[in-house]
Amino acid sequence: MTALRILLVEDSSDDATLIIRQFERDAYSIDWVRVEEEPDLRSALSAQPWDVIIADHALPHLDSLGALAIAHEIAPGIPVVIVSGVIGEETAVAAMRAGASDYVMKSNLRRLVAVVEREVREAAERRQRLRAEAALAELGRVIDESEDELYVFELQTLRIVHVSRAATAHLGLTADALATRTILDVFNGMTLDELTTRVRPLHLREVEQVVFEHEHRRADGSTYPVETRVHVSHVREPPVFVAVAREIGERKRHERERELLSDVSATLAASIDWDETLSTLAHFITRSFASWCVITIRSGEGAERFTTVGVGPDRVAHEPTLREAFAAASCPAIDRACRRAPAELVTRVTPAWLDASFAHSGQRAIATTLGVESAIVVPLRARDRVLGAMLLVCSTPERRFDARSASLAEDLGQRAAMFVDNARLYREAQTAIRARDEFVAMAAHDLRTPLSALSLAVQSLGRMIRRHAPREQIEALVAVVERSTARVTRLADDLLDVTRLGVGRLSLDLQLVDLTEIVRDVANESATLPGAPRIVLEVDAGEEVVGRWDRKRVEQLLTNLLSNAIKYGAGKPVEIFVTSDSETATVRVRDHGIGISPESQQKIFRRFERATTERAGLGLGLYIAHEIARLLSGRIEVESAIGEGSTFTVTLPRGGPRPSRIPPERAAVVH
Repeated sequence: MTALRILLVEDSSDDATLIIRQFERDAYSIDWVRVEEEPDLRSALSAQPWDVIIADHALPHLDSLGALAIAHEIAPGIPVVIVSGVIGEETAVAAMRAGASDYVMKSNLRRLVAVVEREVREAAERRQRLRAEAALAELGRVIDESEDELYVFELQTLRIVHVSRAATAHLGLTADALATRTILDVFNGMTLDELTTRVRPLHLREVEQVVFEHEHRRADGSTYPVETRVHVSHVREPPVFVAVAREIGERKRHERERELLSDVSATLAASIDWDETLSTLAHFITRSFASWCVITIRSGEGAERFTTVGVGPDRVAHEPTLREAFAAASCPAIDRACRRAPAELVTRVTPAWLDASFAHSGQRAIATTLGVESAIVVPLRARDRVLGAMLLVCSTPERRFDARSASLAEDLGQRAAMFVDNARLYREAQTAIRARDEFVAMAAHDLRTPLSALSLAVQSLGRMIRRHAPREQIEALVAVVERSTARVTRLADDLLDVTRLGVGRLSLDLQLVDLTEIVRDVANESATLPGAPRIVLEVDAGEEVVGRWDRKRVEQLLTNLLSNAIKYGAGKPVEIFVTSDSETATVRVRDHGIGISPESQQKIFRRFERATTERAGLGLGLYIAHEIARLLSGRIEVESAIGEGSTFTVTLPRGGPRPSRIPPERAAVVH
């Protein structure tokens, strides 16, 4: 049984009963009230909701048009059906124009039930439509205020029926233009089958929403990544899809940056060979970050040591030219970074920046060919030291570098610098190990020679004593023993001095001594060595050159220089010159032997280094001489040419060492 709430505007109780019975015959359960005056009508309308108002046309105090006006005032939307036995056609038309739903003659009440059923049904539909329109209007307001892209599209046709302002702004299309398209025109590259598969769970009511990532296509053809959430909305009939899309370009960029840093770290950790590894790094960078790049590693002296380049997959043919251009000459942009400048970000490259950054014509030409829209130059710093720099270039205006790019580039540079520093330390350690092994071998060889002579001399001396050999033969063997013992002692002293220098504990016994006297003693002693050449001594400005020095250490310094001159002097005379002024004293030792190459001149004063492997030696003599001169606040310099001999010049302050100039960690013990 269908329930129905009827408000009767009727002055006849009999007519009201007839009307109600008409509905009850059709199985309706009626809740009804009868009123006949305006106050009662107003009170009834305010007391409860009604499904329909049935009003008699002509009442003593209220006609149908008046009842209709009051109903529209208090309860708009309730259908009003006029029932009368005397209503004329003109009055009926006026009532319909005023908002009456229909009119029925009392002589034909059988029609009344059908009219009411229709009007109640249509009123319910109107109320539902109004609610849906209100909800849709509210949804539209929310959509327009949202920063996300929102699309409302039909389930069957996929036609777009509503979009947010954010959607039109991101796509570069107007709402009217989008109204002529389907959602597939927005979802870049997605087919109907793919979309159907994605939203099928919504049709089957298995889930309330589906989420997926894809791309949207702008009006200019460019694309951008989004995450879209789709659900079915029933606020209107028929139901529609609502898609909420959020741009995830920043998130994708962060994910790509994180993957790049992870890949770079793994690559750098996989090898200690920087040549191959930095080349791999350059190609990593150009496949996911920069269009092309140059990585330069410099040695401690600042000279270019290693340069590698990387180019994007579409520019591989230009890689050899790029490598040749940057290996052939220094690059001002990289030089600036190597001078401890901070990372340089150029978001929009200008001709002036190109002129200041690519001085070499070949570099400018290949840079122009590859394209330079924006650039980042990053110094490679490790342990407060700049090891080199990276030049990263973006060739397209769509991918200009920004502050976020510079931060990522600095992270890449920090990882690369740590790798290069570790590789350098590893190489230095390997070099030190090789030098140690070579030193041990040379030390064993140099010690074996005097020890062998000493052993043979002692054995022969024993036999001679037992045979009562002549005194002259015994004294000769004793001299051999003494020379061999002295040589072993000098080698042991050199080794001890190297150790003391390493820990800053080489002692100095300072006193006033005559440098000329020391030079003569060293020259006379060296002249007695087997195979020693003629030694020429020249003293300028008088006989005495007095200074505050350690006599033993000065003798050691000069002995090492003179021994070096004798060893590499090819048997030709060795010249010693002594000069002085009021502040300094100078000793020059010149030989006319094989000479020293410019490359070797840079390293002969280092520990265990030798200018040539053709002569035996530990590589300690010149190192010890150099360190003694430094501890005395002096210096040693060399001038040499291959085949023309060498001149070593020692300059010492006559007032003795100046403590303030001696590094605390390397200072000698002064007595």
